[in-house]
Amino acid sequence: MSGCSKIRYANRQSAIAAMRAIARRYRNGDRTYPTGVYLCSPCRSWHLTSKSGIQVPPWAKARAGA
Repeated sequence: MSGCSKIRYANRQSAIAAMRAIARRYRNGDRTYPTGVYLCSPCRSWHLTSKSGIQVPPWAKARAGA
C-alpha cells in the first residue's frame, strides 16, 4: 500500500454507501459533500470525491491517448 492519506474503502459498494450517507447528512447545509467515487491507483483502494462528472482513472486516460 502506498502512503495515500485519504480514507480508504475496500470496494466500490462500500465507498458508494459512505458517499450516500455523507450526502444525506450535509445535503441541506453549506458544506461540500462527495458526489462520486474512484479507484486510487497508488493505494488500490476506493476514495470519495466532490468533483462533478464521471471519474476516469489516470491509467485509463493514458491508454486512451489523453
